[in-house]
Amino acid sequence: MKKFAIAALSLAAAGAVSAGTIQLKPVYLGSTTASLAAPSGSQLVPAGSLSLLDFSQAANRDGTWKHWFRVDMAFTPANAGEDFRFINWDVVNPEGGLTKINRLGSTSSTLKYMAYNPSSSQTGAGVYNLNSDGGTAGDLLALATQQTGAEAAMLVQNGEAGSEFKAPDGSTPLGFFCMTGGAGFSATQSIVIQPAAGASLSFYTGNANGDSTTVQTVGSGISSGQVQLVVGDIPEPATLSLAALGGLAVIRRRRA
Repeated sequence: MKKFAIAALSLAAAGAVSAGTIQLKPVYLGSTTASLAAPSGSQLVPAGSLSLLDFSQAANRDGTWKHWFRVDMAFTPANAGEDFRFINWDVVNPEGGLTKINRLGSTSSTLKYMAYNPSSSQTGAGVYNLNSDGGTAGDLLALATQQTGAEAAMLVQNGEAGSEFKAPDGSTPLGFFCMTGGAGFSATQSIVIQPAAGASLSFYTGNANGDSTTVQTVGSGISSGQVQLVVGDIPEPATLSLAALGGLAVIRRRRA
């Protein structure tokens, strides 16, 4: 049976730090041929209809589709009073079968990355500064996602267990982006969210009372995340179980 699958993987970052760390998580939201408005406020998906596609079908891999993704993060403080402040992240497609586009379907340098910009119900302030990609057509520079202030960071606890804004798995959204299929989208494609070159992670420290603006910056401690758009036949779970049992039966017959 023809099936499609979205596989989520984690890629460990090189090096260890004794400070807060972040796990980046890309999420495939669905696809559309329409031009949807960017999510606003605390929306977790764009306003409009998205379809989860069967990528074994060639018609679902052509350039008419805009594939929407959300980038989430989980922030793990190393010490009490640490709260997320700033990160630069980038999108990479190692296989090269997908093209980075904006929400209108263009490779223009604008509107490619759409930052997640909720307002704190406790502070009334924007949680992230607005961001836009400054890259040239067909390319993307890193997106900087920055917490607006120490007080808001302490209250909303982005990426932490007590975060005011959460995705279904408890992580915090950083932003959204779109990609479309190209001539090379004939095999499984990986979409990797990773730290941008030369970028760093920073966070507020000693922030338990919201009265500290001390910032610590580290050049590591960011773990990349990956999601795959799988092309081809995916065996049913029952088929996999039968195959495993069949192999076991062959081994037993040979031992007999």
